[in-house]
Amino acid sequence: MSECSCSLKLGLHPFLPSSAEETDIVRTKFPSFVEELTKKTEENYFQEDSPPFKLFPPSVRPDANKLGHGYQFNCEEEPSKKKEKWEKNYKAIKAEQDVANQFNIHFTNCRNEGFLFQPFHTDTYLKGMKEKAKQKRKGDAKRLHRDVDTLPLSEIEKNICECVGVNIGEIIESGKDLDDKIDEEALKLKIKERERFKNKGKTLPNDEDKKNYVKYSQYKKEVYDNINCEMDLIITIAAKRTIIEVEVKSHSDNIGLKSVLDKAAKQVNIGNKIVEKFHGDILREWDFVRVIALPNINKNELEKEACEHCSNFLIGREEMDHFSPWIENLLSKLQISDCTSDAYRKLFARVVGCYSHSEHHSSTVTLSLAEARTENEKAITEKVKGVYSENSVPGESLPETFQLPDFDKENKSVYLYWNPQQLELLLQNEETKKRVLFNSSFGCGKTLLMKHFAHTLAKRESDRRVFYISLAAAAGQKLHESNCSQLMWPAVFDIANCMDFENTRVK
Repeated sequence: MSECSCSLKLGLHPFLPSSAEETDIVRTKFPSFVEELTKKTEENYFQEDSPPFKLFPPSVRPDANKLGHGYQFNCEEEPSKKKEKWEKNYKAIKAEQDVANQFNIHFTNCRNEGFLFQPFHTDTYLKGMKEKAKQKRKGDAKRLHRDVDTLPLSEIEKNICECVGVNIGEIIESGKDLDDKIDEEALKLKIKERERFKNKGKTLPNDEDKKNYVKYSQYKKEVYDNINCEMDLIITIAAKRTIIEVEVKSHSDNIGLKSVLDKAAKQVNIGNKIVEKFHGDILREWDFVRVIALPNINKNELEKEACEHCSNFLIGREEMDHFSPWIENLLSKLQISDCTSDAYRKLFARVVGCYSHSEHHSSTVTLSLAEARTENEKAITEKVKGVYSENSVPGESLPETFQLPDFDKENKSVYLYWNPQQLELLLQNEETKKRVLFNSSFGCGKTLLMKHFAHTLAKRESDRRVFYISLAAAAGQKLHESNCSQLMWPAVFDIANCMDFENTRVK
């Protein structure tokens, strides 16, 4: 157990497995499904050339409604509220991305097996089987001419309950008690759904239908609602037999800091319990580590609200500036275990396999970083433009009260998509950026940065000539008396560059 002496309960929490042996209940209940997931993940992620530590692109798209499709808002709102609403959601996404970037940098060249998701939604677990159960229920209702809500739980639904650690209790048989049970169950629903649920339940023709009605309501509540949460960041390290959850908060002042920490602690506690429910059968002798990150708060302010033990599992402004010592210190607290079981591969198949198997989330799990950025932009702006085509957003659509830095007032949508390092580079003066060497993997935005800077210079400096030189097709025909290559024909990138700079001053 944790050595915590405050209310946060951060740090290491050993799993409490459901039995003394690793049972792999999912494989027992759904052997074909698990076989498919295992085969898929082995083929895609465990080849000889696959990196041992998998860093997935953002697994859930930004919520377009929260960001107001870029800078466009409901015109009925006051400008000050527009700005406040946008800034709040932007800061939340930026804080999560800043923290995720630090973990990504650390684990990029990690030689140990593991994976990182940002963020992770638990509702994707067994999503394929949940959909299959739902379709079966609809088909049975149609075939039997029954109400879909009054059918008994199917074998698939019962198996799902066992796999996620849910127990749908026995329903009392007598009619009067069943009506009381319907009233009790209705109180668990949203207010607007309660009356409809009670009215339908109490008018059912017999006790069997009422019993099935309540059981199916319990099933939906337990399987879809009560075990659904979002984890801002989840890291699994096989050699350490550890799962780390990081809850990120964008809070930036000391007022209300205690309540923010308490809320975050409650969220990681829920995440811990859900992961244990889902995977406790295969994770014997594993640990769950609860971490909270407030990247905009000084560590000394965080320490005032936490015990000495929990302070080690808090990420503040200082840890963001000097992340390596903090993460190395955390990892040193985790004992290296002789991971001889195949628990990690089973966990990977369950988590990543179910994510990729889910229709709702499959695209972002298998995307490259560049494709993930395209998906994110589409979700935010409802179009694939902006940073990719450098088309500017009309100034009329922006709140007048919101001011951006002078570096790019004509193309405000771009401001959403640069990460902190890219934005810092763009905001530097030209003398500082006179010679810049990019050294990074594909899909990280090198070309986007150079093209954007070329466009900006061409618009701002009318007396300067701007050239964009691409060596994409430089591996052409060798010249006779030298080791140089001669470009013989344009590559597809050269054609694309010409299209990008058409009708501009960039040559």
